[in-house]
Amino acid sequence: MNAENNRNEYKRELTDKLEKSVVLPFNKKVPVKVPVKLTKNESKLFELLKTKGALTAIEFAAILGVDERTIKRGIKKLRNDNLIERTGSDKSGEWKII
Repeated sequence: MNAENNRNEYKRELTDKLEKSVVLPFNKKVPVKVPVKLTKNESKLFELLKTKGALTAIEFAAILGVDERTIKRGIKKLRNDNLIERTGSDKSGEWKII
């Protein structure tokens, strides 16, 4: 019984190691969707960006009733989480959902 337990433990450890060390051929980057946890304000901002991506941070802040700095932090987090991207210039561009 002890030998069987050792064998099963070895199989689990080997499986865990293999799952963590998968190497893709040709160093291809594969997009992986990971659930992102957003705050209430970030969720509201994300929904607003879907429909009105060309607004300024001041306009977003006025619509959501929060400070402009809160909007800028939210945009930074959404960009870092690869949920949005900026297209066009800073002045006349808009936010796009990725």
